[in-house]
Formats: sequence, structure tokens, C-alpha cells
Amino acid sequence: MKRFENVIIASDIDGTYLWQFNYVSPRNLEALEWFKKEGGKFVFASGRNQFDLVNIIKDVENIVNAPCVLCNGSFLYDVQKDEIMEPLYLDPVEAKGILEYVWNEVDPDAGWRASCANGYTAILSDVRIRADLSSAGHSSKTTFYNLDNLVTEGLFKAVFVEDADKIRLIYEKVKDKFPKLVFTTSCDTLLEMNPIGVSKASTLKKLKRICEEKSGAKHTLCCVGDYFNDEEMLKCADISVCPENAHEKIKKICDRTVCHCKDGAIADCIEYLDKTL
Repeated sequence: MKRFENVIIASDIDGTYLWQFNYVSPRNLEALEWFKKEGGKFVFASGRNQFDLVNIIKDVENIVNAPCVLCNGSFLYDVQKDEIMEPLYLDPVEAKGILEYVWNEVDPDAGWRASCANGYTAILSDVRIRADLSSAGHSSKTTFYNLDNLVTEGLFKAVFVEDADKIRLIYEKVKDKFPKLVFTTSCDTLLEMNPIGVSKASTLKKLKRICEEKSGAKHTLCCVGDYFNDEEMLKCADISVCPENAHEKIKKICDRTVCHCKDGAIADCIEYLDKTL
């Protein structure tokens, strides 16, 4: 039996595997090659969608070797096959209702976008989001609507974008008003929403079950993350790890704090597993 056979590492991307959007420690790449040769499965569990994943992670098809958990658990994504698996969608009435409520009652300037199978959905008059999507090279993958003809079927995850104080205000106003939605934050300027019951944790449990049924053996799930939208998956993991740059509240729930993201947190995690398992 290989050293890491029946072990899954699920890593958040920003602030965990990748530092400041484009830097990955060479230590991570070297350690992951060894981890996979020794039978381990490595996946990303991220709020990002499939287009962002392949855009921001260079050579991602050679880095992961099992389906990734994307849009905070809205679906599994087989990178090698470019295939979305078991998608879960926002309630279309809730999705449109929360946007109308926030813009009419809370913050008319809040940015908003949503992920879908073909890319993104956004509002034509939303200058901030149009600029953000353009700078990330996603304009061609975005369908723009006026609010009155917005199509909300088939949306995975939606995001409000504002400064930190306004994001906190929006959250306080919507958290109890929209019971079919669950809210998380990946940083203090983004409020993310998914269908109730959908999270990185719920879909990682699904992935673990798929791997166990395929192999006929129990698996150990190690999760690595740094912020509040990683909290549920860290709590559900068999082994939970965070980088030194993680939020202090996240550190308190993890089994192990390793080095800073930029110094190779995933490599440190693999070294920890090697000593622990």
C-alpha cells in the first residue's frame, strides 16, 4: 500500500494554495507530486467557478487528480473531462428577490454577480462588476441583463461586492429574510450566497463517498483553508489544517497551523500528514 493511498487533501485556493492571486510556492508543487505518486488525491475546494479555476491555476489539469468542489459546493468539477457533476442551483425567486431587496432597501450601489454553467450573470448597469469581470478577462463569458429581464434559473453562487462596512450591513439585513439561502464570506468585501444546505463541506462529503465507493476503502479527508467560507469544511474534515495567515478564528478550529501560504502551506500540510498518519 502506498503512503497516502485513500487520503484526500482538499485545499482552498486564495490565501491557502495561492498567494495574492498568482504566486504558488515551488514547495507546494514538489510536495504534491510526491503526495500523488504515493497514492494521494488532491483537489481544490473553492468559491471560484470552473472558468476561474483554469484561469488562475496554471496547469491545473496536472495538479488535481480528482473532481474539485467549486462555487462553495454548488457542484463537483472534473477538470480533465471539463465536466460539471451533480450541480445544485440557487432558487430563482430567491436569487432575484434578494437583489431587488438589497438594491431597493439597503444599498443601491452594491455590486452583484452570479456564476452559471456558461460563465457569469451580471446586471448591465452594474459598472463595478462589469469592470471587475473585464479586468479578469471574463467579459466574453458574461451575460448582462437589465434587472427587469434578469434570468435567475441555473445560477450556482451569487456574490455581493462592497466595502467591508456595507457588506456587514447587507448581511445583517438579509441573513434572516431569505431562509432558502446560506451566506458566507471569503474576504471582508464579498458576501457569497448559495442554496441552503450547500457548502464546501456538504459536497466534500459527497466526493469522499464517491472515492470510497470506487475504491472499496475508507478515506481520510484533510481540509486546508484560511477564511470563514472554509469553516464548515474544516469542521467536517478528519484532519483540519490552516496556514499561518489564516483568520484567528479559523486557527482555533484547526488541528494544525502550518507555515504562511506564500511559504508553502500545502507542502507543510503533506509533511504533517506524513508524520501523523
